[in-house]
Amino acid sequence: MKKYSFIIPTYQSKVMLKNSLEAINFLEGYPKEKFEVIVVDDGSMDGTKDFIKGVNRNYELKYVYLERCEDSCRSRARNFGMKNAEGEILIFIDADIIIRKDYLKEVERYYCTNNEFVLVGPRIMIPHDITYETVQSGQVFEEFTFDCSRVELHEFRCGVFNELSYNASAILYPFLYGQSCNLAVPKKWLEKVNGFDEDLKAWGLEDIEAVYKLWKEGLKFYINSKLEVLHQFHWFEGKIVEDDKIAGVEENTRLFLLKHSNIFNIPEEKVYELFKGLAIRFWYVEKQASEYTNRIVIEFKDRNTLEDLKETIAALSNRKGLEIVINDHIEDTDLDIWIQFLGRRNSTPKYYPVSRKLLVKQRQTV
Repeated sequence: MKKYSFIIPTYQSKVMLKNSLEAINFLEGYPKEKFEVIVVDDGSMDGTKDFIKGVNRNYELKYVYLERCEDSCRSRARNFGMKNAEGEILIFIDADIIIRKDYLKEVERYYCTNNEFVLVGPRIMIPHDITYETVQSGQVFEEFTFDCSRVELHEFRCGVFNELSYNASAILYPFLYGQSCNLAVPKKWLEKVNGFDEDLKAWGLEDIEAVYKLWKEGLKFYINSKLEVLHQFHWFEGKIVEDDKIAGVEENTRLFLLKHSNIFNIPEEKVYELFKGLAIRFWYVEKQASEYTNRIVIEFKDRNTLEDLKETIAALSNRKGLEIVINDHIEDTDLDIWIQFLGRRNSTPKYYPVSRKLLVKQRQTV
């Protein structure tokens, strides 16, 4: 049995999909026989199947074509991939996503001990078109990596996690940040909640709704800041998101509220605003305590002190009323995993990898 199954829904995206599939050839640090890739084509008419033929040189690729119909949607495509997946863990990326060569190594770093959680990672937003050759040569990975000063590459969650924490247990509603562009989920849990909701046919929220159901069932949620993917550029007439997609978010918000009412304990109109502008309106629901009895900042700079540091953090987190901030200057230990595995505490530590600390505060007042 395979451990991981990549599930990639696609529709009329053959060029970006080929780039995405090409990058998977360069995965390192995990045996190729232990994972598979499933492309679910949701009725493309652009010759996708022939265009990507032979791109998978180093891994098993399954291509499935679904006839276009009134039920066609991302949820349906992802659910079809889920039902046909052999892996214990389902990894969802989109056709416009390019993964790095250490991607599965970083996934396995978290799932090597247990698989009872959802795992998410961030995106780098490529600001212009790229070619297939730059993926083949590796140039795209050299050009685009997280840089605090390159704001044009930051997706909205960079700012959110920079303020709230890269420890998901320190976030009140972590499911809001579980996006299917870079998402790993245990198959048995996703089956338990009946997968993605196929009533949400418009653009947006179907991934958040699925992760919410998992979170409501008690599944833990973790963030791996190193599980970084590249998001390929595709604007439409100067817009990142077309007008019809914004309208789709409103329709899916309506359906979301019909199925899951009173989640946030805020007026309904505020929920619509939240989902249309999560990047700047996350503070509608992510209200943090404004007063602490004490603020403790820990700068982790010496790996030889790791075990002592863990003991200190565990002891401090048992106390109430503390704001515990941990700045990780090393970032190649298991501290990020260990802190998240602690779960919610009397004083839940806030964890920040220093390399991802933004130079400018991102939150806007609305």
